[in-house]
Amino acid sequence: LIPVLGFDHLEIAEVQEQRGLVLLDEGLFREALQAFEAAARLFTLHLGEKHARVGRVRNSIGLVQDARGRSTSASLDLEKALVSFEASKDLSGAVAAINNLALVRRKEGKLDEA
Repeated sequence: LIPVLGFDHLEIAEVQEQRGLVLLDEGLFREALQAFEAAARLFTLHLGEKHARVGRVRNSIGLVQDARGRSTSASLDLEKALVSFEASKDLSGAVAAINNLALVRRKEGKLDEA
């Protein structure tokens, strides 16, 4: 697929996102993070930072960071996801990001921010 389309094609972003989901499901967090970050870079390049697809991948990155015990990074990525969802008026995505952000903050003991 890469030799035909090239490394920066939008469909490569979709493949990387799906790959990240599989790796996350398998508990391979470092590899999942790499796949999601590649997808985020390509979606941002083609669609812009405020697109819902970017928000969805940022939300996934936040989940991986949380699973790795990196709550500060998780919060930052979930906040970026929320910005993208709000800008694209994706209400269900925004709700998911808010929920995930609240769960991360609760784990941190920041109940007033959860």
